Amino acid sequence: MGEVESVIADSFLGYINHYASNPLISSDLIADGYAEWARSTLNDSRNRLFVVNHEARVAGLAVVHVDGDIWDIELASIATPFQRRGLYLRLVRQILDEGARTGVSQLVISTQSHNIAVQRAWIKLGFRPIASIETVHLVDGNPPALS
Repeated sequence: MGEVESVIADSFLGYINHYASNPLISSDLIADGYAEWARSTLNDSRNRLFVVNHEARVAGLAVVHVDGDIWDIELASIATPFQRRGLYLRLVRQILDEGARTGVSQLVISTQSHNIAVQRAWIKLGFRPIASIETVHLVDGNPPALS
C-alpha cells in the first residue's frame, strides 16, 4: 500500500483546481484535502482500485465507483516520474476492458474544465464530452442575500 499512497500524494501536488482560486486556502491544504478524499474513496467498499505498473513499481492508479452496471472513474492519476509514457491511456484502457468484460453499460469520468490534456486522452479512448460546470468561490466574507 506504500506505493499506492505515494501515487496519491503525488497526484495532487501542483494540481490546478477551483479551490486554488480562493486566496484564503493554502495550496498545501488543498493538496492534503484532495489526498484525504482520495484515501477515503479508495477505502470505500463500493469502489474498485486499478493500478498500472512500470518497471516493477506502481506508476499510477484509478479508483472507480461501482453503482450496478454504471462505473464512475473518480480518480485516475500517473505519478510524476512516470508521466508522458502512455501509462495513463493504458490505465484507462484497463478499466474500459474490465468494464466491457463485466457488462458495464456506462463509464463516466470528469475533470476540471481547463484540464485539456486529459480530455484529449479521453477523446483518443472514445469518450465524448457531455457537460461543463464552472465552480465559483466567494471570498469577501459577506455572502449575497438569497431570495
